[in-house]
This record gives sequence, C-alpha cells and structure tokens, in this order.
Amino acid sequence: MSIVRVPPMIRVMVLLVACTATIGAPASPAGTPEPNDLVDEAMDYLGFDDSHRQAILDGEILFTGMPGLEPLPQAVAVAGAMMIIRRPWEELIDLYLKEESFRTDPHLLGSGRIPEDSPTASWTEEVAYTSAERKELARMLEVKPGGTFNFSESEIERFRAIPRGDAAEDKALALFRDLLSERVGNYRTKGVAGITPYARGNGRQASPAEELTAAMQDSDFLRRHFPEFHGALDRYPEGSDSLTSSRYYWTKKEVSGRPSVALVHKTLWVGESACVAGEREFYVGQGYNTMFTVVGAVPYGDGTLLIAANRTFSERVTGMGRSLKKTMGRKVVAAKFAERFEYLRSAFEQDRRPD
Repeated sequence: MSIVRVPPMIRVMVLLVACTATIGAPASPAGTPEPNDLVDEAMDYLGFDDSHRQAILDGEILFTGMPGLEPLPQAVAVAGAMMIIRRPWEELIDLYLKEESFRTDPHLLGSGRIPEDSPTASWTEEVAYTSAERKELARMLEVKPGGTFNFSESEIERFRAIPRGDAAEDKALALFRDLLSERVGNYRTKGVAGITPYARGNGRQASPAEELTAAMQDSDFLRRHFPEFHGALDRYPEGSDSLTSSRYYWTKKEVSGRPSVALVHKTLWVGESACVAGEREFYVGQGYNTMFTVVGAVPYGDGTLLIAANRTFSERVTGMGRSLKKTMGRKVVAAKFAERFEYLRSAFEQDRRPD
C-alpha cells in the first residue's frame, strides 16, 4: 500500500466535506465502539500503523489508494484522509451541509441548493452556461451515445429532436434543465433505483445505480459501526428519518477542461461519540459516472480525528492498461482531495476570524 503524505500546511479542515447540522441528534447505536477503539479499528482497516498515527497527530494528512474497496472495474478508491483538527467538536458540526462548503473546491464554477419538495423546478433556472461555455449546448444538440455526455437513450432522442435554428441552444438548455429536474425527482422518490442509465452505444449502458449500490454493499466498516447511517442511505428514501439531515445541491465544476453539472445528495448522522456524513453525486454531466464520499469525525485528544473514503466510478480506468490507469486514477483523486483541503483550510481560517 502506498501512503501519500500531504504537507502539514494543509492540515486544518476536512470536516467541511464531512459533518454538519445540529448536535444532540440520534444517539450512537448499541455496539458502536468508544472513540479510541473506533480510531484503532479505522487505522487498521485503512492500513495505517503507529508511525502513521504519529504523523497524523503531528498535523499531516495521509492518503492511500484502496484497491480492495473497488467493487467494480470502473471504480477508483482513495481512503484514509485522516488528520487532527485542534478545535472543539461543537465548532465543526455546523459546516458540512452549507452551500458554501462547495465553494472551497477550486474547480467549482457554480452551485446552488435544491429546495425540498419544490412544486416547480425554479431552481434549475440557476443552472446556466457562460458565453464561453455555450459550446456545451451545441454539443448537446449533436449528442450521440458515448462518453461526451452522460445521457440516457431517451434523453439523447429528445436533444436530437430539437429543431435547428437561432434558438436551438436556448432550447437545449431548457431541456437540460428539465432533465436535471426529472433526475432529482426520480432519485427522491426511488433512491438509486430511480437513476436512469447512461447510453454508451452498441446497446451498452453505464449504470449509476449499480455503481452506487456496489459502493454501499462494499462499505463493511460503515455497516458494522454506523448501521443506522448505512441502512438509511442504502435504502434511501426509505428510512431517511434516521438521518440527522439530508439535502440536495447542484454543482458545476470544471472536469477535463469542460463544465460538468452534477446533482449531489448530502447526508449526515450525528451520534454521541461520532459523526458520519455522505456526499453522493448521483448524476454527473460528463467526465466520470458517479462519486461517493464518506467522512467520519471522532473526538480524539484535544481535537477531532477525520477519516475520509472516496469512490469515483469512471470507464476511463477500464480496458487495456487498466492496472496503470487505476494507479494513476488513485493519484489523481488523492491530489484533488489535497487541493481541496488547501482551499478548505483557507476558508476555515477565515471562518475563525473574530467579528
């Protein structure tokens, strides 16, 4: 296992992608270890030894690729973003679900909250493309099954049916917004089972539902130590009342040099001795298929120990040379984590400034 060390200057804040809402939510379930025991098990599970523990206590962030947590050929797993934040637990809880947390991503181009039970899709009006990005709309008009966009067969047919003319790109944007609203509605009512597959041509499909289901089934540590959270997310929307909080967002990020819109479900469970949160990208416009990130936070010493695991699913790591592709993929994901943590640290330090 290869451990990637991130310099101490990046040490301060993973919990912005981790943990929020109100303290005093559901108590820890029976069988959840005490914080120190949980730390020991997590360290062993992720492959860290005593020297790594000391490095974390000294303020380093450690990343490692986790080939054993890649349940499908298109999966890339990076785990073990662990560090100490020397701030009280109470000061960290309120940050995760805020829309502002997305803005710590240096590749973010836009984001917004998707209202609960909105009678209209007015939130989609915020999803827009700048004049420099409108070439994406032209691509939508000519889209075919494949990797240019993540659309289903029927969605592609709807784009291809748009009459060409001066208003074609505006109609493509209107249709894209409709599709985003439909995908949110399907996920809210059916969970991952409601996610429409992506057409890849020649009868092939990519299944976000299969990917996200596999990620949950392969989350043994989460299942054993946080069964309420695991069960609620695995069966979502059934059992969602076990969650402390559940919210939806849209984001637009630069992926492979192009703007990519994603739909994100952020969830949180807070217990007496631990907090665990999930960030599930159940639709991604292009670049990769889906992403699932889990971050746990445990009071430890004079601060908080954070444990992060990410699975990104992309067909770009399959096929000839897949071993090398996966190795590179893990490095890319770890580097993006480290980059985001730098920005998170800066944002978190600003949050600490007195009024």
